[in-house]
Amino acid sequence: MPQRSAIIVSDIDSDIALVTIDQVAGANALSESFLPEFDKTFESLAKRTDLTGVVLTSNNADFFLADAEATFIAQHADWSDQKITRYCEFGRAAMARLSRCPFVTVAAVNQHCQGAGLELALWCDYRVAVADADVLIGLPAVQLGLVPGWAGTARLSRIAGLADAADLITSGRLIGTDIAHEMGIVDIVTSGDRLMQEAVDLIHRVHTSGAFIEQRKSIMGPVQG
Repeated sequence: MPQRSAIIVSDIDSDIALVTIDQVAGANALSESFLPEFDKTFESLAKRTDLTGVVLTSNNADFFLADAEATFIAQHADWSDQKITRYCEFGRAAMARLSRCPFVTVAAVNQHCQGAGLELALWCDYRVAVADADVLIGLPAVQLGLVPGWAGTARLSRIAGLADAADLITSGRLIGTDIAHEMGIVDIVTSGDRLMQEAVDLIHRVHTSGAFIEQRKSIMGPVQG
């Protein structure tokens, strides 16, 4: 029986693709099959000449990217240090490919965006989220003694600034989308029925102006206080 795909690619505009993380209940984004499929998807999309942007979203009922670091680690406790290092390095390489795509990337978030999910969203150029007090954002795994493995700490520090990033990274506390917007983690907060349209409109604006190029340069620069 063929393995179920975790990524669905469709077009939502003449020049914008929608990449949906298709995770059934109980799915774990940290599975060994997810990252290669994710990487292959964006390798293919990067070759398209008709795209000005990609919206990345999820159909999971609860999380932007369903992950379970503690469960994954427990299931792979026999991995050598070298294999763990290679796994994290591959994850960062896949995220870096996303960040170098020749089009604008926007994460459209309408579920909890935590752990690996937030790291993935931070590798996008921009983030649009629903104005919902029940949608929480953060890096809670630090409370289990785990450090984000996909360079989320480095990206967050450059996007939110050192002070706010250090608070979130060291405390593991979760914040709402309104506070995330104030910190600069989320670029636009909107209603659920406007989420996709706001993402599409944002892509058109920043692609036309070239602002996303400057955004990438800023994120790759030094950390601001």
